[in-house]
Amino acid sequence: MTSDTLAAVEGMAVPALVFVAVNQGSPENLRGWAIQAATDIAFALGILKLVGPRVPH
Repeated sequence: MTSDTLAAVEGMAVPALVFVAVNQGSPENLRGWAIQAATDIAFALGILKLVGPRVPH
């Protein structure tokens, strides 16, 4: 596994594990994990839209 792939996997897994650790005692809160994933994706797409034309291929 390359370091980029490992970083991508860790970037998805670590925030999810932190969320589960913080909300472990509350089953109704555990249903909200997808909200943080969706906002992270929206933020990343927004940044790509802003800098996309300036980033070299």
